[in-house]
Amino acid sequence: MPEENTRERILASVVDTLARSGMAGTGLRDLASAAGVSHRTLLYHFGSRDALVLEALRELRDRQFAQLTHTLGNPGATPPPQDLARGVWKNISASESSDWFKLFFEAYVASLRAPDAYEEFLDGVVHRWVGLIDAIFEEQWPHLENDEAGTLLLAALRGLHLDLLATGDRARVERALETLLRFFAPPAPTEGERSR
Repeated sequence: MPEENTRERILASVVDTLARSGMAGTGLRDLASAAGVSHRTLLYHFGSRDALVLEALRELRDRQFAQLTHTLGNPGATPPPQDLARGVWKNISASESSDWFKLFFEAYVASLRAPDAYEEFLDGVVHRWVGLIDAIFEEQWPHLENDEAGTLLLAALRGLHLDLLATGDRARVERALETLLRFFAPPAPTEGERSR
C-alpha cells in the first residue's frame, strides 16, 4: 500500500508540474525534482518518461471527466441543456483551470502526431465525453439523432475554449457561446403537437 500511495503522490505532482510547465521541454529530472524524488524512482514506478506522461494525461482526463460529471449532476433531474452547458462552460473556462486545459490542448495536438501512442487518450477525450452528453440529453434533443448533439456541443465548447485561452477575449467568446446555445434549443412544437 505505501508503494501505491507513493505512485499516486508522484502522479499528482507530475500532473500539476506538466500543467504549469507543459509537456515540451519538461524532462524526467524536472518532473522528479518537482515530485521530490530521484529520476530513478520515476523510472521504477512508470518505466519511462513517455509512459509517465501518458499516465499523467490519463489522470488529467479522469479529473476533467469527474469535474464534468459533478457539474452535470443527476441525469434523472437535469435542467435545460442550455443551463447545463453554461455550467460546464463556467467550470472549464475558470481561470484556475486554465493550466490544466493548456496541457489538455497540448496533449491533443501531440496525439495527432502520434495517434498510436495516444490512442487511449484520444478515445477517452472524445467518445467518452460524447457518450455522456448524449446519454444526458437524448430525451431533450429528440431533433438530433445518434451522437450528433454530443459531437456538436463538445466540438463547439472546445473550440470556444481554445479561442478564450489564446485570446483572453471572454466577452466575445461568451457571446458566441450564447448564439451556439440557441441552436440547441428544442424545436417549437408543431400545430398538431400543441393541439394534443
